[in-house]
Amino acid sequence: MLEYDPAHESPRKHREFLYEKAKFREVLPIANDELKEKIHQTYRVQYLQDVCLPAPSLFEENLLSVLNSYLFFNRIDIVNMLQKDKRLMKELFDQLRDPETTVARRRDLAFFLKEFITLSQGLPPNGAQSKDNFFKNLQANDVLGTIEPCIKSPDPDTRTTIVDMLALLVDHSPQLVRDYLLRQAKDKSDDEVLLNRLLVHMQTDRDAELTSGSQVSQ
Repeated sequence: MLEYDPAHESPRKHREFLYEKAKFREVLPIANDELKEKIHQTYRVQYLQDVCLPAPSLFEENLLSVLNSYLFFNRIDIVNMLQKDKRLMKELFDQLRDPETTVARRRDLAFFLKEFITLSQGLPPNGAQSKDNFFKNLQANDVLGTIEPCIKSPDPDTRTTIVDMLALLVDHSPQLVRDYLLRQAKDKSDDEVLLNRLLVHMQTDRDAELTSGSQVSQ
């Protein structure tokens, strides 16, 4: 029904796009079939909401509320399932920190990590599956140790993505970032301290609109 819109001369091929053209690419291997299916479902419902449905004023607002709730709880489930996959988490952070990781691979991993953290914003503030516990899990995996290799990447998208991720970490837990920088100041030389590397990046970044460098200054 949603493919036949009077405003368009020909049918809009939503099913063809979803089942034939849209390709699911795993940045990291996901062994949990339930998690895979939930990711697929979330993508399709998001596509339905963003592309297929008419303007909100033309149908019941209750439908939007139901879809938003469905997407919200699906994202929470996805974050919690990913956290429980210890092998996937280890592989993600190990590869991000590995100096031998290729530029393209590091970019994909940085995108994955940023999206993962962005999805966590819907977690409840308290409880076993709280946002605080999520960030403690990131800290246990040395998430801040992934920033330096990404900041040094020649790829501007990687640098911009990792600065966005750092901003999310600072917004939620500035103390976490502060403690990490203080520990580094005691144990590392000035050239190796993350804060100094960020300052250098801010001064020397030359991507299209100085996107990530200017964001560091904020």
